[in-house]
Amino acid sequence: MKKHFHRSLLCLAAALLLCGCKPPEKQPHATQAAQGNQIKMYGDDPSDYNAPDVVGNMGGRPIRVPSYVAIFPSWEDTPTAFAPEWETYKAPPRNYQSKMKDFSFELNFETGEIRDDRFTDSLALDKQRKQSGHPWVSVGITNGVDASLKERKDFLDGYLQDDLEGKSIPANIYHKTDQTLYGLEVYAAPKIKDRWTNSYPDDVFAARYPDGHVRTYIKCSTNKVPTPPCSHEFVLRDGIVVLMDLSYDRHRLADWQKIETAAKRAFLSFIVDPATGRYINKE
Repeated sequence: MKKHFHRSLLCLAAALLLCGCKPPEKQPHATQAAQGNQIKMYGDDPSDYNAPDVVGNMGGRPIRVPSYVAIFPSWEDTPTAFAPEWETYKAPPRNYQSKMKDFSFELNFETGEIRDDRFTDSLALDKQRKQSGHPWVSVGITNGVDASLKERKDFLDGYLQDDLEGKSIPANIYHKTDQTLYGLEVYAAPKIKDRWTNSYPDDVFAARYPDGHVRTYIKCSTNKVPTPPCSHEFVLRDGIVVLMDLSYDRHRLADWQKIETAAKRAFLSFIVDPATGRYINKE
């Protein structure tokens, strides 16, 4: 039996040499996510997964975000891709005093999982996000410490007023209905299909502070698709001032307050003690 086994090995090796083939190479190591069972295979160069964290000052507080979590981070001195300076721009070293402009990240509001590209099965996630009622939320953060929203509680009032006056889209003049939905005021425009986009006007929803100012502004698609999007904006003022812009499936509109809470918690988890660089809100 041994002779036949050894002879088979020799024949296989000879065949590989004759055809110019190489023996199978050892597979790269895999790293498993801290949450769930998603596995991402490292590339040929593991150093690709050791990029420096994104650091800066957001809303008056120092933050640190893994590069594999932060999407399109920018600072106040970052030129746009259309600016003449873009081609020659070289970003200076960043620290906790570097004022950020904005960045975004993706969040599963049901589990609290923040998407990390090192540990994400992108194909599986994309497939999940095409399913009606999926729990993933795109969270955009815009620095507000130097903007008008720091002192103004009426910041989002203008969003709603533009809809009522038809300033956002002149053809769509909204009116307040006598309905409420999930604790939200409901605003609607005449259901006239736009001949350019072949779609009907979005629905608008609002929640207010006790003093009457708009605290949450939501605009949702009325298109009959599996995952009609909602855009959801509010100003975070919990010891920090930022504008939060959320995007998610309209079928989860009933969870808008849970989504707000999860997005706040996720963003606040990036705040660090500048002296040690340690997170101060990690649970």
